[in-house]
Amino acid sequence: MIHKIHGNALSIFGYGVLITGDGGCGKTELSLALIDRGHKFIADDLVTIRIETLDLIPVKPAFMHIGGIGFIDVVDTYGLDSIAIVTKLNLQICMVNESLLVSERLSNTSMTTNLFGHLIPSYNLHTKQNRPLALLVEAIVKKQMQLDNGYDVHNNFVTRVDNELEINR
Repeated sequence: MIHKIHGNALSIFGYGVLITGDGGCGKTELSLALIDRGHKFIADDLVTIRIETLDLIPVKPAFMHIGGIGFIDVVDTYGLDSIAIVTKLNLQICMVNESLLVSERLSNTSMTTNLFGHLIPSYNLHTKQNRPLALLVEAIVKKQMQLDNGYDVHNNFVTRVDNELEINR
């Protein structure tokens, strides 16, 4: 079964990433910045997902629409190596247009979302603070890769601090 969802999809460090958010929040511009950094385009605005396997199906032709500029052809602009073949969906990043709360600064902000009966790692990316979003997306993907390989940096940090506090008592 095939399903379509509003968002953008890229292959970042080999991970299939679904970028979602409200219309006009900057998904396409973020995707363009990531393609410019060498990551691979899958889809813009309407992502096709094979539900059984969570495969992200590339859109053809590979066009993106950038507000105020118009359409660009990703292959013509960035080359054939800039597009991905079918890629498994590994995580979702939801662009949120609000400031990061102070209470969220030290929290482990990874969560999961249920997408068509599959639990997918999910992160909120706060966009209101003029942040380097492409760099932050790369950091999120690398963090998820570490988690998938059994290394939880958040829990490691908390354990180290707890141990230091225990030693100093």
